[in-house]
Amino acid sequence: MSLLLFFTMFTVISPCLWHQPQPTTAIFLHMLKREDKDCTRRCGDIDIPYPFGIGIGAGCFYNDFFAVTCNNSSSVPVLKKLNLEILKVYIEFGIWAGDVTVKTQSVTACGGNSNNNITNNNTVVEAWRRDPSVKGSPFSISYKNVFASVGCDGYAIMSNQTGGIVAGCSSVCAPKDSRKNICNGFGCCQREVPDSVDKHYSVGVRVRSGSGKCRSAFVISKDYLETNASLASQMTDVALVLSWSVNELFPPAKGLLFKELMFNCSDLGSIGSFVSYMPNF
Repeated sequence: MSLLLFFTMFTVISPCLWHQPQPTTAIFLHMLKREDKDCTRRCGDIDIPYPFGIGIGAGCFYNDFFAVTCNNSSSVPVLKKLNLEILKVYIEFGIWAGDVTVKTQSVTACGGNSNNNITNNNTVVEAWRRDPSVKGSPFSISYKNVFASVGCDGYAIMSNQTGGIVAGCSSVCAPKDSRKNICNGFGCCQREVPDSVDKHYSVGVRVRSGSGKCRSAFVISKDYLETNASLASQMTDVALVLSWSVNELFPPAKGLLFKELMFNCSDLGSIGSFVSYMPNF
């Protein structure tokens, strides 16, 4: 490590080292109790680590928002308060913050046939879906999602909680020899989820009536879209990433701790975390 790089790192990091955020007393108490014998830490193939938990013990989960139910017959974990099926739990900073991937649905409209609150004015077919709000909860819509739409007729729109349009996209029909799982404007389009969308959103689609074509839209995990989604057909269930936090020093903030290599003292967990994001280090 060059002397200049070391000095730069020390200058940036040193003010943060003396003010490292610490877990609150409440978090420590929950940590001591989280091995309650009445708690369950796995549902089917999915691990349910603290602060999430299954059971009735006092330390099973941090608060009601992290309470999980497990269907014994299907082994499907569900966030009890939000009624969202859990696909994966990720802890980013010990028990302080992380992500939970949940299952949600898309909205679809087809020329002449549709569902989900359809409007048909003999010219276009339009459908909208308002996803469950996480307002008032420790969860927020993560930047790890994108707004995407599958189809080659019409267009898709995303709106915020006041109804204002914040994103939209359209795509053309894919050539027969195009790759089916790439969202590149042929049969699929995508846009970044605006930072202003953190607790609530709606998605809508519009196609020409009688076109015989369909379009679906959804907010979806970037990783899921790139690795698991089948873009050759309309998707019903999709994976959505929610950021969460149990410490007031680490609010969810869409999971933007290191987005675009921006951080502040409250984001910096360790020197190692900083070094790992240093270009060419």
